[in-house]
Amino acid sequence: MIKSSPFLLQSSTKSGFTLVEISIVLAIIGVLFTGGVMTLRSVMDDVRYKVTQQRLEGIANAIGIFTQQYYYIPTPSSPINFTGVSSPSATNTGLVPYATLGLKREQVQDGYGNWITYGTTGALTSNNVVHRFASVRAFEACRMTNVWVVTGTQLAIPLTYSYNRNPRKARFCCRQTSGAVADIRILDHAGGAALTSTRSNPPSPLDFLLPDADAGVDTDALSQGPAFVLVSHGRNGYGAYLADGTTNRVVGPAIASRLDERENEDNDDDYVSTALSRNDGVGNQYFDDILLWKTPNQILSQGGKDSCARP
Repeated sequence: MIKSSPFLLQSSTKSGFTLVEISIVLAIIGVLFTGGVMTLRSVMDDVRYKVTQQRLEGIANAIGIFTQQYYYIPTPSSPINFTGVSSPSATNTGLVPYATLGLKREQVQDGYGNWITYGTTGALTSNNVVHRFASVRAFEACRMTNVWVVTGTQLAIPLTYSYNRNPRKARFCCRQTSGAVADIRILDHAGGAALTSTRSNPPSPLDFLLPDADAGVDTDALSQGPAFVLVSHGRNGYGAYLADGTTNRVVGPAIASRLDERENEDNDDDYVSTALSRNDGVGNQYFDDILLWKTPNQILSQGGKDSCARP
């Protein structure tokens, strides 16, 4: 059982105002003292946006702490029975398993009061038993000294690459599935270009191994595709899970000006991250979702820990 991290708020049996409520009250007071230079709504939006960013970062940190201990990321919690526990039968998309991560329930809601969506790359989760425990091809390849074996064919790997000899870490850094079918992709807009890397099919050696940082190579820039993505569905809340005993989400209008937002609501492995825009006029996209994602390398590098480039 993972211990709660230092950044987590302590539990309390006393009722009181939430952080969002207190922040909004302070913001209102600030507006009154400054003569109403900013509109109340814009101030409240700013507060809720900042709270959302803090919540996303807190969840990502908790996932990092969990992963550095167990070398896999937890599966989502099911919105059908939202207990906050990582669900063995969960799909790659669901709600944040706050109980598994040692978080409080309110810490997985955004500043707008909606549940944050949690998407995962299936090969890296606790649900993938084969990936975690078997001596699969990618695991063996990570332990090799100078060759990569794919269906019996040896492919040379440059000697400037370092090789991961930690079995548990190798299974996390070197995903054993081929192709990118179940991999998260972050796009610049619906049907657009990928902002994150994806693996080739069949897999290439360079999809799994990172250059040695001692060689002066920026390993973060060459890191793998996302291990997980967190999505706040923004002010309008369209796409957020209701967590009402069903898999239903808040339904938004199926209109052309919401194509980018709708990509974050359709339960597949593609997500859109683009500039915030609330101008939904003709030819303009309305987009208020807020995303945060991390790669395996970034997760293992959290807190100054060794990255995937380290044995």
